[in-house]
Amino acid sequence: MRVKIRKKIIRCISLILLLFLIICTVIATRNQRMQLPRVVITVPQAGRVNGQEYDWVIPVSALHQEGDSWYGYDVDTVDGLFEEEQIVHDIRFIVLDMDESYAAVKKKPFDLNIITDSSQPLEDGMRVTEAGAGGLQ
Repeated sequence: MRVKIRKKIIRCISLILLLFLIICTVIATRNQRMQLPRVVITVPQAGRVNGQEYDWVIPVSALHQEGDSWYGYDVDTVDGLFEEEQIVHDIRFIVLDMDESYAAVKKKPFDLNIITDSSQPLEDGMRVTEAGAGGLQ
């Protein structure tokens, strides 16, 4: 009789400990996600720069200059441990024309999600989270 009661107590304690570990893991994952840089994303599209029509136009805020070359950050979605994650990759652009708001780029590689704004400085390979409709408020 005492052995059965002991086994039940051990099972209950084990179950409670397992639930506690699962809850802690979920909370830690959400907390980590909240600390990731938040980004605003756009896609290249046709548009006008300095009165001329171009096939691929992106906001100037998406571009960064390094010497004579221009680069931006693309967000790629990959499978993570618990959910999909968004990873930043730098990508080089050939800028054809630019005004105060938009830049025309030579060609659009497929499926680009270009970052136009970020809550923190970015680096290649960094994990980020999308800011959503409200932007970076």
